[in-house]
Amino acid sequence: MTPETFQHFRAAQPDCALLVLSDTRSGTVLAADGALAYPQEYLDAISATARSALSAPGSVRSWAVFVGPNGAQLFQRVPHLGDVALTCLVRPEANVDVLLREMSAFARTLDPWEAAA
Repeated sequence: MTPETFQHFRAAQPDCALLVLSDTRSGTVLAADGALAYPQEYLDAISATARSALSAPGSVRSWAVFVGPNGAQLFQRVPHLGDVALTCLVRPEANVDVLLREMSAFARTLDPWEAAA
């Protein structure tokens, strides 16, 4: 996965203001692309939230959604990459179902060797 691949996916999803790929086990941000520049502390907090959202006791889903008045946070596991997750921060009017499908399809294209680099 190149930075351009990540940027291209986010650009194709106009409701996605920020896309983050993170290792939820270590809390490491592997890649990020946003409409604005976000500080590392903010990206780290998103990774921590992804870990919490996807590792809740009894959770068997490959995704989670947190909805608030200012938008939603979509979390999608990337199972073939181990403890890796995609997070997309979206506007309130976003079609969450469509974005989750797009994130899932994008996740399947991610190469384990490139994500580890």
